[in-house]
Amino acid sequence: MDSVEAIYSKIVENMQNAFAYLKVIINENNEPVDYVFMAVNKAFAELIGLKRENITGKRLTEVVKEFESDKFNWIKLCGSIAANGGEKQFEHYFENCNRWYKINVFSPEKGYVVTVFTDITENKEREIILEQVTENVEEILILKDLRTGKVLYENSAFKKIYGFTVNETKENTNH
Repeated sequence: MDSVEAIYSKIVENMQNAFAYLKVIINENNEPVDYVFMAVNKAFAELIGLKRENITGKRLTEVVKEFESDKFNWIKLCGSIAANGGEKQFEHYFENCNRWYKINVFSPEKGYVVTVFTDITENKEREIILEQVTENVEEILILKDLRTGKVLYENSAFKKIYGFTVNETKENTNH
């Protein structure tokens, strides 16, 4: 019978989400300057288009040459979370592969971070199409989450007619 660690390892290895375990490298000023890929799963290797043996044990600056052209500062983000703990979730578009990802970054221990990438390209493309269609409608359109009542989207006709957005209204009533 497999140990719990072996089972977790199989789960991570076979999940569709891209996973990377990273050790942050800091300079003499205690600033993050790079990181080393400690472990990656098959999905991560496929995401960046390299074999795992060309990723694991290597620095980001060795593996992903075009990361410097990406305006997003991965080293700073990972370094901050590795040093201070916590978790951050965000969406990011990668031009090199024309894909959108929801990314979860967290620190399991000081000096290290885990990144998990979920491909959300299809959803983002639908959002973009919906926004393009609704922005050309002169009537007011508001999309709400039926469970929470939270406004998810409003077209520009709302602001054009009322002079403010629903979120601006909420911000003003919360003060």
